[in-house]
Amino acid sequence: MELFRRNRGLTLAMVIGCWAGGLSAQSSAGDGVRATPVDRAEPRERPGNDLSRFAESLREALGVPGLSIAARNSDGPLAWGVAGVRSSRGTDPIQRDDRFHIGSLTKSMTATLVAKHVEAGELEWDSTIAQIDPELAAQIPERARAVTVRQLLSHRAGLSDDRHGMGMVMKMWSLPGTIIEQRAEAARLGLNAQGNREPGTEFVYSNMGYVVAGHLLEVITGESWEMLIERELFEPLGLDTAGQGPPGLDPEGGAQPFGHGGSAGAYTPIPQRIGADNPPPLGPAGRVHMSARDLASYAAVHLRGLLGRDSIIGAGSFRILHADPESDGYALGWGVQGQGPTERSLHAGSNTRWFALMMVWPARDIAVVVCMNAVPAEGRAGDLLGAFVDELERLGMIGPLPEQAAESTP
Repeated sequence: MELFRRNRGLTLAMVIGCWAGGLSAQSSAGDGVRATPVDRAEPRERPGNDLSRFAESLREALGVPGLSIAARNSDGPLAWGVAGVRSSRGTDPIQRDDRFHIGSLTKSMTATLVAKHVEAGELEWDSTIAQIDPELAAQIPERARAVTVRQLLSHRAGLSDDRHGMGMVMKMWSLPGTIIEQRAEAARLGLNAQGNREPGTEFVYSNMGYVVAGHLLEVITGESWEMLIERELFEPLGLDTAGQGPPGLDPEGGAQPFGHGGSAGAYTPIPQRIGADNPPPLGPAGRVHMSARDLASYAAVHLRGLLGRDSIIGAGSFRILHADPESDGYALGWGVQGQGPTERSLHAGSNTRWFALMMVWPARDIAVVVCMNAVPAEGRAGDLLGAFVDELERLGMIGPLPEQAAESTP
């Protein structure tokens, strides 16, 4: 079976992820539209939507221990599938509601939280650090004080690419105080280590931008980012498997998959403990876990928003989150590819022990996710999202792209 037969530009050139801490390390939102309550009722699923055989073919091609996939359209679930085992040293199979660490897919969730508070009038997309937190502003370089919320979320804040540096990770693990105090200090340290780029002039991927954004949410609300995302996102959307850190730490969650180190053929399960993930202050950039089913439900909320439907935020805010005004391939917590009917938003996430992908494609009314409990070898991931979309099309679950649009897909 040729899994990755048509490359439609869905592959991310690089994994947009976070560190593995302790181991290896001005437009107004909503356009005046008030969001309506979220309908948590799950539509009845269609018969024959178990794609576990297809999931197993993906898993075999990738060489990872375990994998889970899910797809939805704007009306409800389309398909799902599981394959493999929770641990490379065991036989316990992956279950449909098993939780996977999603790494930097967390970023779109943090951006969605910001949109809620912009709609509430508590800040603006172009509010600066100095306007929101004068105390922090007094402790950072002058040009960092003018960095805006939008620049933090679009990786245009002048911060350095920090995905492979362990120095800041080690500092975050040793910060004292409450999580709010730790994140405030991490924000101060990160902004004082700002790169040489002028804010707003260049895209440079930075986890620290999301740490700062999470801190600013804490300043305006007086609550931790962890409490905010639970109350304002997970609970209203019914994402019951969502949590923080490595899956398996919560005894009420039951047995869960292990993240893995090493490489295909020699993957080693990593013990489920606090140190098996990014440090807690990095939460807004990449510490969430959840099932593939819940992740697809979350992605479908954004899909519906891009199709003009309000939910936890207004449709206008969803358009802002997915807009790429600088044409550099990144919006606010989402990568953006294609134009017109081929335009889709997507992201990858990994803390180097897990790997997850998420995409919404409005013109095809589809949201798809792929989660696995190890990072596939470089070059083996291919066009996973494209392969999934192709399979859904082959099975008649979605229609084909118009021929002209398909030929012009970048």
